[in-house]
Amino acid sequence: MGQVRENLPNGDPRNKIEYLADCIDDAKAASAESASDAPQNLLVNPELSHSGVDLAMGSPHQLRWLTNAYTYKDQAANQMHLGRSFGRPAPVGWGVEVVPIDGVSDYHSVAYSSLGGDIEKFDYTAKASYLLATGSNSRVLHFSVFSAPFDRELRALNDEGTAWVPENQSYSLFFRGEKNTAVRFGLLELDANGDFVGYVAQAQIPAEAGFNQFSQAWLHGIKLQAGGLYAYFVESDTSLGEFTSSPVSAGVFLNPDELDIIPDLTPSDTATRRFRLTESFGEFSKADVEAGVHLNVSKFLMPFGMEKHLIFASLKGTPGYYTVQNLPAEVVKTRYDQVSVRGAVADATTVIMAYYSESPVHLNYFNSANYQAV
Repeated sequence: MGQVRENLPNGDPRNKIEYLADCIDDAKAASAESASDAPQNLLVNPELSHSGVDLAMGSPHQLRWLTNAYTYKDQAANQMHLGRSFGRPAPVGWGVEVVPIDGVSDYHSVAYSSLGGDIEKFDYTAKASYLLATGSNSRVLHFSVFSAPFDRELRALNDEGTAWVPENQSYSLFFRGEKNTAVRFGLLELDANGDFVGYVAQAQIPAEAGFNQFSQAWLHGIKLQAGGLYAYFVESDTSLGEFTSSPVSAGVFLNPDELDIIPDLTPSDTATRRFRLTESFGEFSKADVEAGVHLNVSKFLMPFGMEKHLIFASLKGTPGYYTVQNLPAEVVKTRYDQVSVRGAVADATTVIMAYYSESPVHLNYFNSANYQAV
């Protein structure tokens, strides 16, 4: 600003106005060029903006079971019933894992806000936000799974020009959003089954700088194994408050200079072609479900195992306005292409539906022997 003031022409006010207009145009051009040069983001849906029918309460189908349900204390990694699976429906490219701390049933209501909603009060440029409101104390994990690039480290001459040394190929993490009850964010290492095996990097999220402002945080100097499977994560503990953290934008990007910069937040082609899928398996009688019904799920691609891609619910109500029956049915794999659904049903009939995700719906994170509480 000092340089602009010093160069401000003397004399005719019109000359000053034209000079300032040129400065503004130059600044806009530089900003646009900087945005186009933003580092590539390894997350497929960094602003949680590509979500298909994630706004379930406002969708034509009113699929409220996707956003409101109980979590039960008898969860297990092999269970696929909504509330007994560790996972929850989430925006494309993301997953949510929930475990009650106190070992009792817990009610979770998912709030998904978009432009024009509550999120606009904080920042009109924010496209979306995603959080959980919980009825009792729970640990909650927001995560996005990705594979590290196969690019090998390039080599360059050292400063003396006497030897070839590897170039720095370190990555950075970026978080922006409402902190709420977040206890940390970072990067997890996963095995070939999509299960959590260790922490790569983690840090606390700072408090918001002021009213109606988002928290921002970076983690630098992270090394990734070529082709390795990882998950960007934000962990919350609702014993600290009512709402989980609400990510607005996130990133994993190459940043050898360790600058506090924002990566490209454009959803990838993978995200724009991916839709959250719900499948109805039809209506069944109370007697059939209590005795057990078998459903064929061979149409779904499930590279991480059936339990990592499917969440089922037994529903009541008229078609197009289903609500979940809050009864913990048992939904388990019986063979490679089939699941069994068995449990109590409150009404004479029930509709069985499934939520399918191409990426894992949970990481077996809180249940892992490798989990370290904060």
